[in-house]
Amino acid sequence: MTAPNPYWIELSKMKFKSNKQPIYLLLHLIPKHKYFMKKIIFILALISLLGCEKVEQSNRQFENGTYIGTFQRSNNNTANITIIIDSNNWSGISNLEKYPALCNGTYSIIGDSILFTNDCVWTTEFDWSLILKGKYEFKED
Repeated sequence: MTAPNPYWIELSKMKFKSNKQPIYLLLHLIPKHKYFMKKIIFILALISLLGCEKVEQSNRQFENGTYIGTFQRSNNNTANITIIIDSNNWSGISNLEKYPALCNGTYSIIGDSILFTNDCVWTTEFDWSLILKGKYEFKED
């Protein structure tokens, strides 16, 4: 019977030779190294902090008031809509029921996007992509 091929493991400037699999040897070596876990935790924390992207917060708001316009999707009907802005709250109505599905909620402008929340409860008999909610690209003229 022949001995299995030895595994070589290098940690810093130390080399170890063993007939056991590397993971087994490493698991027995790790507790012997003082501060090893602290270094690993510090490195992982540093990597996670450097990998985080700061979300751009904005206090930009539309001017309070009543905004009147139209809504049309593809070749469908054109709806006359009214949206009322008060601080970061909005409410809206359309002359066509649930086209688009307006009600009320809040909005926030972050960078070049606007995020709408819709606080109303909706039934399932219509296309929910018509509900004013979610993130949209925002451009000012």
